[in-house]
Amino acid sequence: LIAALTEQLQRLTGVSVPRDAWRPELLPEHLFASFELFDEHGRQIGAGRELSELQARFGQCARDDFSRASNAGFERENIQDWDFGDLPVTVELQQGGVELCGYPALVVDGGGLIGLSLFDQQAQAVESHKEGLLALFRRKAGRLIKEIRRSVPELQKQSVWFSTVAGAEALQADLERAVLQAAFLPGDADVRDAETFRRRLDEGKQQLVELAASIGACSFEALQAYQELNRLLKGAVSPPQLAVISEVREQVQQLIYPGFISASPLTCLPHLGRYLRAAIRRLEKLSGNSQRDRKQSALVRRYWQAYEQAIAGDPANTGLGEFRWLIEELRVSLFAQELGTSVKVSPERLDRLWKELG
Repeated sequence: LIAALTEQLQRLTGVSVPRDAWRPELLPEHLFASFELFDEHGRQIGAGRELSELQARFGQCARDDFSRASNAGFERENIQDWDFGDLPVTVELQQGGVELCGYPALVVDGGGLIGLSLFDQQAQAVESHKEGLLALFRRKAGRLIKEIRRSVPELQKQSVWFSTVAGAEALQADLERAVLQAAFLPGDADVRDAETFRRRLDEGKQQLVELAASIGACSFEALQAYQELNRLLKGAVSPPQLAVISEVREQVQQLIYPGFISASPLTCLPHLGRYLRAAIRRLEKLSGNSQRDRKQSALVRRYWQAYEQAIAGDPANTGLGEFRWLIEELRVSLFAQELGTSVKVSPERLDRLWKELG
């Protein structure tokens, strides 16, 4: 509700109300919704004004009931191949006279075994199905998987540079996942039938080595710049530089973290190194341009804070991704123009995009 009110007020007035300015705790209780929960026989089994509390108390019972109502055709264990026919996005079930909607998806258990299950929430099903697809593609790719790590340039050196963030295995697993995603599920493509699975498997296997080399080259460039930037951040700092150092450290944490390779869009991976080198140039120029840096920093911070507030209120908004990466390009244009940008970027373009995003 708060996110919707904020959005509507901004549309009507042009004023963005900060989330912490809303004070729901000051409202009288009768203005909040009251929830009543009934079983299949029409008996009330719970009530209250806190939906999350009701979900916590009765959610597991609902999931258990849903599981009992699930069609046995969508419950499988230890899947080795796509031998279970087409997988619809949704199926309808009847439970206690109520029509329910289920979401079939592949799952991966804690031991790495692949199965098939029916979810009662679409978001969970989508996430689980992606993990299951990656695991099944990995299984069917066989020995080719070993070629991924062999094809990554300077993997040992990259692991050393990344050691201040996480261990070598975390980096190598992240690289492998990024390559599998790019080869078999480009653009977060969905796979719901055996024919599509076979086609993507055949096409992806032919690209694995090439993608491992290209994605590995991107991570090499990014981690090399990260290592150089770390040296600067550990050096002596004067009091006027503290704010900039803190801002750059925050930027670095948003670019280099456990899982950053597979989490970054494939189109953005080649630019991570340039973003980090722009931060290096910014620090190198800082002593003679502190006033200009403060002005440019305030501009970037305005866009970044707007992005953080928006993504916190609507994490599933994929349209915000373009805005997020344009902020990085804006940083390059402001602090290291000589490095160039991958697209035309300006505060005006960011303002237009923000307006389109509502």
